[in-house]
Amino acid sequence: MSEAFTEGVGAERPVGYLELLRRNRDFRQIWLGQVVSQMGDWFNTIALYSIVLNLTGSGRAVGLVLVARFLPTVIVGPLSGVIADRFSRRTIMIVSDVLRAVVVLGFLFIRRPDQVWMVYALTVLQLVCSSFFEPARTAAIPSVVTDRELVAANAITSATWSAMLTLGAAVGGVITGAFGTNAAFVLDSLTYLLSAVLIASVHLPERPPRVKEKLTVSRALGIADTIEGARYVKQRPRVLALLLVKPAWGLGGGILTLLAVFGEKIFPIGGSGAT
Repeated sequence: MSEAFTEGVGAERPVGYLELLRRNRDFRQIWLGQVVSQMGDWFNTIALYSIVLNLTGSGRAVGLVLVARFLPTVIVGPLSGVIADRFSRRTIMIVSDVLRAVVVLGFLFIRRPDQVWMVYALTVLQLVCSSFFEPARTAAIPSVVTDRELVAANAITSATWSAMLTLGAAVGGVITGAFGTNAAFVLDSLTYLLSAVLIASVHLPERPPRVKEKLTVSRALGIADTIEGARYVKQRPRVLALLLVKPAWGLGGGILTLLAVFGEKIFPIGGSGAT
């Protein structure tokens, strides 16, 4: 094999995970923001299951928390992707983090069964903010990595979500059981603020200006862009299959709420410990 050909092959070698995190500061900051905020998310979730179960004793009430977590993504998700394409993704992420940090502190004031409605309302608000954060973060990644780094970047971010689900749920249960739900909510708020600080240091390159189009109601509300995206997905079955993975997990993952009920009513370890 010739030296020139060997060098050409080497130039196309994908970047390794550790190499990417070590060399690419902007991606590293976005990734660290994802780590701390998603870790805090699961602190929050475990604490919510625990507080709702303690106040109501109802498995149905606990199940409604899961509904409140997934409903905003279904409703706001298509619009949030359009917003991420039109405005500064860095600003969207920072504002979303700060708003979530404020919203989760509202859980500290829930003390009575007649206040359980606040759990659902605040959860919806929190997840609306998350629905804007995630598309902006996902869309920002290709802007801060090269083509050789993109595969590793996508793999790291996907694996991080799964890792934080496992680690965050386990540690969140321990924190909630040992120090109470308030500690989990405060930690969650702090993780969002830390994420905002990390993302504020990221430099995203300027995007080329959008082609000026006639402003209509459907374009102003993002409806036209959403329809265009739906047509794109319809023509590409593989993309559609990938998009259906998360909803399928959401439907099957509902059974996880039963763990908190089992922990409280069947096993002598409490709802937070079981979860």
